[in-house]
Amino acid sequence: MCHSLYVTANGEIPCWDDVGESHVLWHLRAPDTPDAVNRALFHHPKLLHIRESFKSGRVPFPGLCERCAVNGCGSADDLKPKVMQVLHVEASYLCHLSCPQCIPARDRKHLKGPPYHMTIAMMEQVLETIKAEGVSELQFVHFEGRGDPLANPHLKDLIKLAKQHYPRAHVGATTHGSYPFMSWIAESDLDLLRISVDGAEAESYSKYRVGGDFRKVMGFMSALKLARQQANSKLQVEWKYILFEWNDSDAEIRNAFAKARDLDVRLHFCLTHSPGRSLRFPTHKSLQEALSVLAPGTTCDSTFQLKTDDEKMIEARSVSARYATSSIIAALEMVRQRQEASAVSKLREALQADPGLTCQCEHLRAGDMLKSHLDAIIAGANSPATLSWLAAICREYGDFRSSSRLLWRYLELAPDAPDHDHVLQDLKHPPAPMFRILGRIRRSLSGA
Repeated sequence: MCHSLYVTANGEIPCWDDVGESHVLWHLRAPDTPDAVNRALFHHPKLLHIRESFKSGRVPFPGLCERCAVNGCGSADDLKPKVMQVLHVEASYLCHLSCPQCIPARDRKHLKGPPYHMTIAMMEQVLETIKAEGVSELQFVHFEGRGDPLANPHLKDLIKLAKQHYPRAHVGATTHGSYPFMSWIAESDLDLLRISVDGAEAESYSKYRVGGDFRKVMGFMSALKLARQQANSKLQVEWKYILFEWNDSDAEIRNAFAKARDLDVRLHFCLTHSPGRSLRFPTHKSLQEALSVLAPGTTCDSTFQLKTDDEKMIEARSVSARYATSSIIAALEMVRQRQEASAVSKLREALQADPGLTCQCEHLRAGDMLKSHLDAIIAGANSPATLSWLAAICREYGDFRSSSRLLWRYLELAPDAPDHDHVLQDLKHPPAPMFRILGRIRRSLSGA
């Protein structure tokens, strides 16, 4: 809450983190209220109170903050920051699934009153207000919440508004994908669509995604692949796979890997603390090691509650770094397709997110941009994933010296990475082909 804002579909502004979501700070005024647009949002007195409290070493809301999983992981450097890391938007409160750890579909309208979808007017109000408050940069707009964003019939317009007001923002949405295909998605301003599918077979999928239709989800992703190809879309699609005891077998992980390759989506596994969680992988590292064999090139993560204190601190300090990774991967694909202008533009966005560089110089090639800012990148990058994927871009240009420097820094930031010894050995004993080094990293790196 020191650097981001959470707005629900009915205009509530709750504390974003963990148990704080039950604590509604205030409500948006209706867009037709005379002073609605001029009323503070990002610099609202309640948020100033939160920042002032953390800055002085106090908790903002005694009795609540102590129970928060992320308490103590953030910082408040500026009472009125000009950069917003994440605008978290609940596009819809509704969802027709009844996942065990969420709200049953039948109970939703009994627990909360309308409106159930964020309106175009409300989204416009939010964006105009934060601009008036002096927010010059918005790094990530994430459409996700208690409901499913694709349930909102105006989601396309909400996405368009976000890009109109903040063209350089990375815009993403998280959905369960159990819908008939929506053709507008491939041609929208979305940068990332994350689709939650917890299983590679209908039987295992339905145990958690209660009310979902596995065949419909697979059809959705298959149609999206074709639409992306026809539109020459730069949209990145991620298949998020939560590991439970009923979907974590070698056979099913391999099955998911094969399906993801066929559907042209990135596969990302997640360890959870929820009931029914997978017990095969007691640690993040053990999962990484297994995936390097079962599903090479995929990434993995764990829910915040399972992270060590050091991992929590790293994640809290580098929220935007996770989204830089998506932009770097997109830039790499553009380099391979020889779309240099687009690659330079996307790489500029990535470097602004992590390590926070503003690249003013005009470069004709992404490789030249990296070389000119290499020292600053190595000194300031927060995420190991940033360094590894930038090394991959350098390799595309044959710049193995820069790639090696990035990988040395990768080893410093990720000393416990499963591939640490292999990377170190290859770097110390050239001339091992650089693609082997990077291939090992991609197979094991979590991307967090």
